[in-house]
Amino acid sequence: VGIDTEGNQTSPPVVVQISTSEYTILETPPRNKSLSSNLTRLLRDNSITKIFCDNFSHADKIALGMDDPPSNISNYAKPPIIDLEVLSANLYGYTKVPRGLAKI
Repeated sequence: VGIDTEGNQTSPPVVVQISTSEYTILETPPRNKSLSSNLTRLLRDNSITKIFCDNFSHADKIALGMDDPPSNISNYAKPPIIDLEVLSANLYGYTKVPRGLAKI
């Protein structure tokens, strides 16, 4: 599944978008509350690959309460969490600024 957030300066974020090839779900967590139980279960399920296109701050993943970036950032280039920025850096070389989804 593809996952994106808006308002990721807070936890939980303002909006969470979860997309598959067949549908998209938008979750708007209440302020000062937690994510829904279904979204929390999805994020913790290692049998489901979660794909992000996060910048180098990993703010989306952190706002969702996922672990801080691993000591070996290359771990975000393989399931269960794939960050397209990390994967593209592994394949094409690191850059000083994020490439962004359109360029990847």
